[in-house]
Amino acid sequence: DTKGGGAFCFVEYGVEIHVKPGHILIGATPKNWHANLSPVDGEKYSIIGYYKKVLANPRLLEEWRARQKVIANPL
Repeated sequence: DTKGGGAFCFVEYGVEIHVKPGHILIGATPKNWHANLSPVDGEKYSIIGYYKKVLANPRLLEEWRARQKVIANPL
């Protein structure tokens, strides 16, 4: 049994997850209130991902890039 970890909670749902070393927890945390309920014992790594629908559509992406150029260089 490996010691360490910590308690993670999705506040709105009252769900507590006991995370142990070696566990991977993936959650839609920008959409859900969350918190550590106890100090983290050991190392903790957080990987943040960002997804925007416009980036998956080539036409919308090109329009977005064109708008960004106008904003960056107004004249």
